[in-house]
Amino acid sequence: MKKGCRKPTAAEWIFCLLLIPVGVFFSDGAHYVGTYSCIGLGGGIGGLIGLSWRLHSYNKLSPQQKREVELEERDERNVVIREKAGNLSWKVLIVGLFGAAIIASRFDFTITLVCYGLALAGLMVNIAAEMWLRKKM
Repeated sequence: MKKGCRKPTAAEWIFCLLLIPVGVFFSDGAHYVGTYSCIGLGGGIGGLIGLSWRLHSYNKLSPQQKREVELEERDERNVVIREKAGNLSWKVLIVGLFGAAIIASRFDFTITLVCYGLALAGLMVNIAAEMWLRKKM
């Protein structure tokens, strides 16, 4: 069984397509920021190429292999592993934002407020989602 031959989701395609206008916006003369332009254009175009390759690899699978991939995606153990990995990465992101805010507080107050705002918004979304999921169960 080939690993990583999962069919790309619509959200992945949309994310890559949305990165391209971001790169174009930051590449014009009035808003030129080289890093954002490279991330937007490179990430968008590179992501589309990678997703196309993954779709091509998925389409080369036999029907039996496609069923195995779909069963593996819906397997309860794999779902729990993905949820735990997502939760861990979310916590690392929040801690990183708070750390960036502390470091940025010595240099630029605006960046500090943005970092704190994003971290607090993330914590509130996390708490709200947890409460909603607890009610749902």
